[in-house]
Amino acid sequence: QLGFQPNLVFVVMESTGADYIFDQSFGELPMPFLRSLVDKGMFLENHHSTANTSPRGIFSIFSGLYPEQHPNMVCVRSDLKIPSLFSFLPDETDSLWMTPGRLKSYFPRAFFENSGLRTIEGLETIPLDRVRPGPDNARNEFDVAEVFEERLMHAQEPFSYVYF
Repeated sequence: QLGFQPNLVFVVMESTGADYIFDQSFGELPMPFLRSLVDKGMFLENHHSTANTSPRGIFSIFSGLYPEQHPNMVCVRSDLKIPSLFSFLPDETDSLWMTPGRLKSYFPRAFFENSGLRTIEGLETIPLDRVRPGPDNARNEFDVAEVFEERLMHAQEPFSYVYF
């Protein structure tokens, strides 16, 4: 028992290797702000993806389980009821998952909804005052990061927020 409920913030960067954080071979860090987050938090240097697809990788990170080795992705089934990290947080924990991408195309939504994640926001649901150009299958990353930061600054403690 910790005696208190820590606030958790996960920044999951798909397809972003450690070189983006640490490689100074060109004279400076490619992503200095990301490096500053690593210095303030925890960098899971020995974590490797358990799968080569987003839904399976997300499932493993937040369930602690290996994904199934089958062409059909169990992790995206609408009736999936397996505990996630959010299952073990106190009931009063404010929880949010935010991504600029489509939730319908890759996201294990039922897995999170059935295990305690309260709010899930994606391309289809993120309210924006303005819309900058972006790909058809996602919101502009800058806009979504601003919405996430605003929510984070006004979060009720304790909270557990994920930006994917």
